[in-house]
Amino acid sequence: MTTILASLTIALALGAPAPDPPPQPTWPMLAGGPAHPGVCAGRPPQLNSPLWIVSVDQTGAPLLFHDRAGVIVGDQFVYALAEREGECVLAAIEPAAGHVAWTCAIPPPAFNSWSTPTYHRGSDSVLVASDLWVTAIDATEGSVRWQTELHLEIVNASPIVTEGLVGDRAFIVDSDSFFDEGRLYCLNVSQTSEANPFEPGQVVWSVEIGSTVGATPAYADGVVYVAIAGEHSPGRGRIKAYPALVESAPNPIWTFSNVKNEGFYGGVAVRDEPQGSAVYAASYAFFGERASANLVKLDAQTGTLIWSVDCNRTSSIPIVLDDDRIVLSTGIQGYGSVPSIQVFSQSEAGASLIWDSALATWMDDGDGKIEPGEFVPLGGWDHQPIVLGRAEHATLIVGEPANPPVGPYAGLRTLRVPNVPPRAEDLQSLTELAGCTPARAKEILYSVGVNGLAAFGPTGPRPDVDGNGIVEIDDLYAWEQGLGERDVNQDGAVDSRDRDALLGILRKDEVKNMAAPRR
Repeated sequence: MTTILASLTIALALGAPAPDPPPQPTWPMLAGGPAHPGVCAGRPPQLNSPLWIVSVDQTGAPLLFHDRAGVIVGDQFVYALAEREGECVLAAIEPAAGHVAWTCAIPPPAFNSWSTPTYHRGSDSVLVASDLWVTAIDATEGSVRWQTELHLEIVNASPIVTEGLVGDRAFIVDSDSFFDEGRLYCLNVSQTSEANPFEPGQVVWSVEIGSTVGATPAYADGVVYVAIAGEHSPGRGRIKAYPALVESAPNPIWTFSNVKNEGFYGGVAVRDEPQGSAVYAASYAFFGERASANLVKLDAQTGTLIWSVDCNRTSSIPIVLDDDRIVLSTGIQGYGSVPSIQVFSQSEAGASLIWDSALATWMDDGDGKIEPGEFVPLGGWDHQPIVLGRAEHATLIVGEPANPPVGPYAGLRTLRVPNVPPRAEDLQSLTELAGCTPARAKEILYSVGVNGLAAFGPTGPRPDVDGNGIVEIDDLYAWEQGLGERDVNQDGAVDSRDRDALLGILRKDEVKNMAAPRR
């Protein structure tokens, strides 16, 4: 296994520099926002020493945090779903010390659903999708503000919200049944006004969309996008776009039919690009091996297919880096598949798989089969990782699924991605205290593990630029010449702040040395 770990890395090619994104003050919903970017700026977390782990509520009662639903971060608290003495609750955790501020009872999820809650800043509320209900909870005090019943149960789909509109909207999809198609709902989440005549929680519109499980929608520029398993039953998946801000049930702007006879069971990502906005989604294949499903890119305006590439089965949302590479968490142990992170490159000509963590870490015992113990399992079909920083300095934060894949993830790992060929130190750290779908805000990472909800702070500066084990003026020379590990402050970008941090470390004893007695 040591040899396997030493080979573990993601080989992402260097891309053109891009402006640093602003710091992420919150992580309000699954994959970080309504368009599901999955990327934020900052330094990688220090996983060997958690800031805190919380496992009891404000009264001391044990909390068993949901081992698949994601964590979110609002303006004041961290929020996570949990079970307490047989009751399902939303827990609000004070981020500085890890104390539970309050808990609020919620309907129990249907069919072990792992829907991630959503924070809406405009109303300071948390939306929880569970069973037949969308429940809005006061994000500061923990009281129920409103509750809206849907037609069918919500299964693995998470709500999204708009921000900053006169009347903000939430979008959620329920699951289909033997007799009924699933529906996409638009709910009002703002206060009633002359410009917004709907009550908080009122269904503004809903439309039947087909066979739906895990269909988390995405929103961008007045359009809501949703991927489904099939039109009337599972089969050839569809992706649909609807006008989001209308006040009656709309017809789709366009409908895309998958080029493979496989359905979509997860969310989509929407990304602004020089050629125009694009939609990314990946399918889940119930049969076949690691290339039985497909990852697609569509023109967001027309639904036209730009490319399709084979991938491992997944319900995870693709993460698109600023150098146009795509990170996808995939797979399940068994049925011809294995849990792995896949990385794709894309160009005008199409897309191709360039790295698969299972293959990259595989140490075959001679039978030609990728089996447990022969590779490092990463991600999985129901996991949503995070990428920190720009492409050439990006760090992937991803869970290691347990074997068998039940209960909390076995670990959480960070992978540095700037070095080609890979080096052993690119596999930065591993903790067994977390692993489930993480959230990150204000440089703190949150993830659920076997002992509870854990928080991890950022790594410290790395001043040994030339890598010789000594911090000295030669490190400044190397930095100025563009050599070595120049991301001194570990924020995912190389700029003047790294030089300033290095200078500060080199000169920290300068005044003391000048004041020392002369010999």
